[in-house]
Amino acid sequence: MVLLPPHQSKETGNPLLRLEKRFSTTGQARNRWRRVAQNLRWIGSRIYHRTAKRGLDMIASALLALLLSPILALLLLVYGVALSPRVGMNGRQFNEVEFEIKDRGPGKLLRALHLHRYAVLWNILCGDMSFIGPRAASPEDVSLRDSGTRYRLRVRPGLVCLWWVRKRVNIAFDPESNIDAEYVETQSVAGDLGIALRSVFSAMYGRQGDSVVSGRISVLGIKIDNLAMGEAVSEIMRRTDCLTPSKVSFVNANCANMAWRNQEYMRTLLGSDLTLPDGIGMKLAGRMLKQDIRENVNGTDLFPRLCEAMEAEGKSIFLYGGRPGVAERVCEWIAARYPKLKICGAQHGYMDKAEELQALERINDAKPDVLIVALGSPRQEIWIRDHIEQTGARVALGVGGLLDFYSGRIPRAPLWMREMGFEWVFRFIQEPTRLWKRYLIGNTMFMFRFLCHRTKGRTYRVKGRETKCVL
Repeated sequence: MVLLPPHQSKETGNPLLRLEKRFSTTGQARNRWRRVAQNLRWIGSRIYHRTAKRGLDMIASALLALLLSPILALLLLVYGVALSPRVGMNGRQFNEVEFEIKDRGPGKLLRALHLHRYAVLWNILCGDMSFIGPRAASPEDVSLRDSGTRYRLRVRPGLVCLWWVRKRVNIAFDPESNIDAEYVETQSVAGDLGIALRSVFSAMYGRQGDSVVSGRISVLGIKIDNLAMGEAVSEIMRRTDCLTPSKVSFVNANCANMAWRNQEYMRTLLGSDLTLPDGIGMKLAGRMLKQDIRENVNGTDLFPRLCEAMEAEGKSIFLYGGRPGVAERVCEWIAARYPKLKICGAQHGYMDKAEELQALERINDAKPDVLIVALGSPRQEIWIRDHIEQTGARVALGVGGLLDFYSGRIPRAPLWMREMGFEWVFRFIQEPTRLWKRYLIGNTMFMFRFLCHRTKGRTYRVKGRETKCVL
């Protein structure tokens, strides 16, 4: 049986019902009306982006320029403007206007308020740019051989783009050209309004480029490997070829809180071979350290990319943990999407000691390249530390509730909520009685502990030696 995605109903997955909906008289009539509605939506989208959107841009930019005219005139007299060559719709070149404010002295505050970007209202008024669209690229950045570039040249470049929104909350895992192509293919009135709204929340997570990007960052004494999503997948794949087994951990604000109170868990995280940042709390901590967390490398987003890489290299995987039946359904999900990926087996995590020993024997017999362990923190990290040698796996990852998401047992937050950094809000709404303390109290305690620890530092003993983490 092929596992359905979490958003797909059982009726849609039934082949008999699909045939009836496709070939019955009622089904054919419904499909005709659906095609008519799709065509009307497409026509409406073209009208909006060819005429209505341009009209809205002109009206909004004119009103803003009139409202801000005293500020704009003062900035023009004091700082002047700089012109930067850009490539617009259909490959036409234009000069993007920007106030020439230096990032020092009073100018640092003005740039933090993005006042240097207000001059771009002239480009929007002239029709060179729009409020929402792909980033205005320089001629050097544009390659006509890139399919993503051909997509972005179909529309006017924008002041705010989908890639920028995702970049600010560290979930821009795909290349910018792919995200631009996604925007062009799915653009709509509601989509543009959504991007504008999400950009307000994204702007609160700090300005990109004013921090140092370090290879490792210490948060509450936990050493975080500051990798991008693609680099993390490559590093895990590299370790599947090593003779020494590797332990991979994901750390979010809740994990940091638990490690603060649990010395054994802290030592286990410090002993991990790869520790990856998970969640908006890690990003905020990095911003406060002026050391940017490059991307939110959470296990849920990493999993399909890891499966794709493992399928390409002929690797094997074993799933361990979750409720009875959950791991098996994830195996079906994998088989449906990555048929060449070898699945060694699956085992739920609700067992006594005797059954756990039998499960260890099963894993050892299979000797998977990657072992996915979903027992919840800190149990899963400690279990990996104690048993990785017995499993015969090359790499073991502690992934928390990942199996629940891919089995469809628990729905994941929609992408628009993740783009605002509100995935935790969605989880809280799902299980308020269980998660209220973790999110409402735990997140506050995390920031309080982080600020205290940043000032004082703390010493931990790991394998007989002292490690002092000074932030």
